[in-house]
Order: sequence, then C-alpha cells, then structure tokens
Amino acid sequence: METGYNKCIGTIFWIVAKFIITLLCYTVNTYREGMMEMNNFLRSVSIQIQRESNEPLYTQIASALAEAIESGRLAPDTRLPSIRALAAALEVNTVTVVTAYKNLEQQGYVWSRVGSGTFVRPAPPAETTRQIYIPHNGINFASATPTPEIFPVADFQRLLNQVLDRDGGHAFGYQESQGWQPLREAMQKYLANSGIHTPVENIHIISGGQQGIDLAAKILANPGDTIFVEGPTYHGAIASFQSRGARIVAIPLEKDGPNLRELKQALRRHKPRLFYVMPNFQNPTGYSYSTQKKQALLDLAREHQFIIVEDDYLSELSFDHTSRQPLKAMDSQDQVMYIKSFSKILMPGLRLGLTIAPAPLNHGIGAAKQFSDISSSGLLQRTLDLYLREQAWHQHIQAMRKFYSARYQAALKALAEYLPKEVRFTAPGGGLHLWLKLPQGISGDQLYQRCLRENILITPGSFFAPSGRYDQWFRLSYAAAGEDEIFKGVETMGRIIKEINSPHTIQPLL
Repeated sequence: METGYNKCIGTIFWIVAKFIITLLCYTVNTYREGMMEMNNFLRSVSIQIQRESNEPLYTQIASALAEAIESGRLAPDTRLPSIRALAAALEVNTVTVVTAYKNLEQQGYVWSRVGSGTFVRPAPPAETTRQIYIPHNGINFASATPTPEIFPVADFQRLLNQVLDRDGGHAFGYQESQGWQPLREAMQKYLANSGIHTPVENIHIISGGQQGIDLAAKILANPGDTIFVEGPTYHGAIASFQSRGARIVAIPLEKDGPNLRELKQALRRHKPRLFYVMPNFQNPTGYSYSTQKKQALLDLAREHQFIIVEDDYLSELSFDHTSRQPLKAMDSQDQVMYIKSFSKILMPGLRLGLTIAPAPLNHGIGAAKQFSDISSSGLLQRTLDLYLREQAWHQHIQAMRKFYSARYQAALKALAEYLPKEVRFTAPGGGLHLWLKLPQGISGDQLYQRCLRENILITPGSFFAPSGRYDQWFRLSYAAAGEDEIFKGVETMGRIIKEINSPHTIQPLL
C-alpha cells in the first residue's frame, strides 16, 4: 500500500517537474525569439537615445518611429513591440514608451487596439481623389481659385519689405508651432467680426485649410472609426479621412443644411467621431445652413458626443447682403473645431489659415501641427499680421464681393438664357460656384467628357462623393472665368446638353 502511494507521489512529482521544465524551456525560447525580434526591430528603426539632450525621451522615440514609418522601413499594419519590451530594450521607463506611442497615435502614424497592441497605420486606398484634366486655352469652370488680378499684391509687397526692414533674418526663423503670437492676437480680433470670441491660446496658425482638415483627421480618426460628411462634400476632405482608414457616411444636404431626419437615423446606427461641415456657401453646392439647422446640429453633437469640424473658407463672400455667421459663433459648449482658410479671400499661395480647437483637443492639435511641418512660414505670418492690423482686408473683401458679384450675375444670366429649362439649380447668393442637376439620362461625367472636347472644363458631381454618387449633377465655378468666357462657355454647354438629350430618330428608307 505504501509502495503504491510512493509510486503515485513520484509520478505526480515527475509530471509537475516535466511541466515546469517545459514551461521554462518555452519561456527561454520565447525570450530568445523576442530578443531576436527586438534586435531586428531596433536595427531597422535605429532609435538613438540622447540622454543628455534637452529633448524629452518620449519625443526622441516618437520621432525615430515616425521617420521609420514615413520612410517605409516600418510597413503598414506592422505591430510595434510591446510597451514593456521596448522600454526594457531602450532602458527607459514604461511611461516614456506609453507617452511616445500616444504621441504617434495623435499624429496619425499608429493606431492601437486594447489587448492586441499598437500597429502602424494602414496603407491609404489606391485612389483617394480623382484628377481633373485642365486643357490649355480653355474655359475653366472647374477651378475655385481666385484670379490673380485681384490679389492684394501691392499691399503684401509693401508689408513684406516692412517686415524685412524690421525683423531682418528673424523673419526666416522657425516660429512656435502654434503660430506667431502677434498674428494670433490679430486673428482673435479678426474673428470677433464674425461673432467668434475665443482666447488667443486656442488659436493655432496652420498652412491652409487642407492642413486643418488633415490635422482633424489625425487627432480624431482611427482605422474603422465612422466619420460623417455632407453629401456631397469637398473631395480633399474625403481623401484625408480615407487615408486614416475611416468609414465615411454621407448625410444628404438640403438647401438649408443637412437632412435632419437622415442625420438622426444615421446617429441611431453609428457613433461618429466627427461631422465635417461647411455651413456657409458649401462646396460644391453653394448652400448655406439656416440658423435653425445650425442650432439643431449643435444640439445633436452635444447629445451624441461628436465633434463638429467646421470648414469656413468663404463666408465673407456674400452678394445678397445677408449676414451668415459661422457655426462656431453659436458654439457655447465648445463642440466645434473651427478651420478658417484665407486662400480664397486673399491669395492661394499665402498658405495660411487658422484653427480653433475645443479645449480637449488643444494639445493634440499643437502636437500634430509640430509633427506635420514644425511651423508655418514665419515671413508670411509676420506679413499677414501687419495686413490684418492695418485693416486693409476690409477694402479687399469689398473689392472681392464687387468683382465676383459681377461674375455671379453673368453666370445666372447665361444659365437662364442658354441652358434647357430641365437643368435645375439654386442661386446661392454668394460664393464661387453653382450646383446644377442635369435632366434624367445625362450624367455629369458624360457632360464633362463632351465639354472637354470643346475645351470647356467642369467638375462632375461624382467627384464630390466617396461612393461616386451625384452622377446627375455637376459644379460650375466662375472664379477663374471672365464674364465673356462665362457666356461663351455656358452657350456651348447648353448646345451639348441639348444634343445629348435629343431623341434619336430612325430615318425611313426611301
């Protein structure tokens, strides 16, 4: 009996010992494989820690990883080392690696999933935007870029010289990422004219409106997140959100703003991270939101906890004497990230704008801007500061309204005279373009191809949707076309539409 008992104890002991040995071997092998994998990773990334540097360790790590991602040494969807493993390999605190990974995630370089790890951002779609061919010596109804003859060149030439005389080489140095303090103060006063009152510390100077959209995408959107946009919307925003791997849901746009019934239904199905909107002279429709719909959107954002990203690129260009406040002016709950571009109302090449970040996003915007391009041009920031302080922009905006109002009226007259009555559109009362619906059976892409043969350029409606919808629509911009060109181009366009729309008859054989 005792012998059997001893045998049983011996067998159990042997099983436990074998299990422990197996576990130790597995642990050692796993450790060796992990070390080999870590060594290979560090050879490809080359994170060089400079402990005597004033730059924080987490920033050094994040910069090295960002450079490896940008260069392609870290491929899309690559899983980064665990926080503990990388901290041990670099001999730093785990908090340092956590902060570095969070920093990278804010910049849009990586994304994380609880329980799975941190991964390099996925590759962007093969095609995020379509290209429009621009013929030489043609009539350009596609461009929304102002014509050079109305740029305030003389004012900027004078002010550039003032800046160089005053600041010398300092004008060419790096500015702080948030922007030159005097310009942000001037921007604060400029915004007050639109009813926007915000602390200077919430204002960030950016390199144009497109960068503002890209920064919003980087700090708010991760792969798989849902983002709402207007349907239709600006194709550059679609490209930015698609590059983040986000799922885009288009909310149909009506003449006074988003279709609230469709929006509420979508909110029952999805939890969006943000809603990208252009409440005044929307691109491409030219529609402007009513005050009621602006307030309804703010209420829904508060109820469903999503950020509104407002793109205000053209609200000053009103021809009907109607005041159109930005949505941000009504934002009492700090729900709107406001992006203001000066490309359309001053000069495209200026490449300056601003964004106002809700308080929770303020740090993220600053960090994302720093990793994007360090800072916007110091020379141009200082020049724009003088321009705003001189109040010269008041006269320039008035001149812009007068200049483009004449083209707008010419476009309305030409459309009424030459296009078939079946072509529908709504006069927006301002902005730089019109949104037209073609008769049944004619697509915007078809009209685009036919017009191109006649050296006339339009933008088909399918250009403004992630799924290629709005094929019965097209956008006509009068920003780059003179009044004579407008009449000539619309007359030709009307003839083409009639030719496409005319019934094909069968001639009898005689």
